Amino acid sequence: MKLRKILSFLLAVGMSAGLLAACTAENTGKEAEDIMASLEHLPDFPNVDTAGMTELQKAVVLTAESFVIRKARGQYDDTRLTASGDPAFYRWATGQMSPEDYTSQNIGYSNCAAFARDLYLAALDLDIQYYTTATQTSGCKKVLARAPVAEKFANKSAEELETYKQEFLAALQPGDLIVYRYAEKSNGHAMCYVGNNMMIHCTGSNYNYTDREEKYEENGCFRYDSIDTFWDTESRRYLFNKNSYVLIRPLDDFTGEIPIRTQDRMDVMRGVVAEKTTSATRAQTVNPGQEVTFTFTLQNLTGLEKTLTITDTIPENTTYVSGAEKQDGDAIFWTVILPARETVTVSYTVRVNDDAKTVESRSYVEHVPVNCLAITVGKTLTAQEQETLSAAVANTDTSAGGGVALAAAIYKEAFGTKLLADVTADDMMEEIFRYYSDTAEAAAPYELWPTHWFVRDENGAYDSMIAPGLYGGRSVLEGTEEKPVSKLDFMAIKRTRLVAENQLIPGDIILASDSEIRFQTVAWLYIDGQLLDLQTGEKIAAEPTLSQLLCYQHFAVIRPSLGM
Repeated sequence: MKLRKILSFLLAVGMSAGLLAACTAENTGKEAEDIMASLEHLPDFPNVDTAGMTELQKAVVLTAESFVIRKARGQYDDTRLTASGDPAFYRWATGQMSPEDYTSQNIGYSNCAAFARDLYLAALDLDIQYYTTATQTSGCKKVLARAPVAEKFANKSAEELETYKQEFLAALQPGDLIVYRYAEKSNGHAMCYVGNNMMIHCTGSNYNYTDREEKYEENGCFRYDSIDTFWDTESRRYLFNKNSYVLIRPLDDFTGEIPIRTQDRMDVMRGVVAEKTTSATRAQTVNPGQEVTFTFTLQNLTGLEKTLTITDTIPENTTYVSGAEKQDGDAIFWTVILPARETVTVSYTVRVNDDAKTVESRSYVEHVPVNCLAITVGKTLTAQEQETLSAAVANTDTSAGGGVALAAAIYKEAFGTKLLADVTADDMMEEIFRYYSDTAEAAAPYELWPTHWFVRDENGAYDSMIAPGLYGGRSVLEGTEEKPVSKLDFMAIKRTRLVAENQLIPGDIILASDSEIRFQTVAWLYIDGQLLDLQTGEKIAAEPTLSQLLCYQHFAVIRPSLGM
């Protein structure tokens, strides 16, 4: 019955959308002109005129635009070892995100190749695979040109190079991918041509492991640039000093229909930044019985007023409390009038039922999916319990350190329960790493693991205590030929980038190892806004230690309260 009501409601919404489209079809051209005129004043909207483009080209170009208007919510290159002697490792699985997946609570990480793939997935459900700048291979068949620059353009006159330039420009069509390599066996760059002498690409930041510093370009990750930089001999992008380049036209492989969500991005949702956030951040957990609020934020960048419909479904294992404009069974919705260049928010609240393990909500603005990450349900420390834990730290002799055993003693002092086994930090980290590693031994049933791996606590395996989204490190991003990062689902999807203090809960244990041969793990207990070093017993400021975690080979945050 619940599913039937939802389907009936969505069918009614779809019929209404169809009637609206039929009534306004004759005004579509004028509305598109008005939208374009209203965007001209914005630096992120150069006048990329879609007139003359095919509908497929518009689908790609305007989906790319949807990425751009989200600005720095997407960031590039979170794992490049820019100042070390190690090779540069990229988190290729960073992709697989639509524009609306990038929110203020879910900063995504991409690169030029992942963006090219995401763009076509988001626009047309067309998987062109990872079009890497290292291999210049792709799932799409249409290769317009493959030019080894060193052979073709060496020692050419200015007139001859101008001829090649004009041939290059004449071959381009909106939606084409331009990919080049800097030198043999080196990386390069991938971009999408969007017409009007413009391209959209992903570029913008790196993390320096030596200086412990993160740098971003001013305009964030996804952005417009003029193709004129290809012909600036002083530019790093100058095309005729590259080792090679290719032009790819993925649209030649597409035989399907444009998804309705993309049609809405091209029409009523153009110039709108829509995001959904929760009162619980990505790394937090909520208790059964606790209330959770979901908030939709709609920002109108255009000079036109818009009327948008938001639909949502009350999450399973929750009880609706308040907030929706209308409700039909488990379906809730709003009709939002969004003034020109204004921002509007709406929200609703649910209470988490006792049997819930996660809280996940699926919602749409028009037909565009706009969702947030799932919320993990589990025991968290109340304010009184946090005070009890702080008192236990004060009452315990921490001067000799003791590692995880010290943390176990503090928890037992506070709550009278042994939540953690008396194991070393190395043993705990090894268990966590083995649990999420692709090895024959790790694939075996847990009870068949070698004894020295088997450090399960009295209430369950430590993997159940890993704070959601707070597992990572350099090595887990590297992957192997047998198991590329794109297949490491837990680490690729649930891993966060840097561990920030607002993601931690008092009582969390942070583990970090900087050795691939022997773990040599360090451990801290987060309490009273500080980190208690479990090796030395000293208290230190949370920063800059937290921001340096990504420099380690492996790190994880254990939340013992999840075992209470």
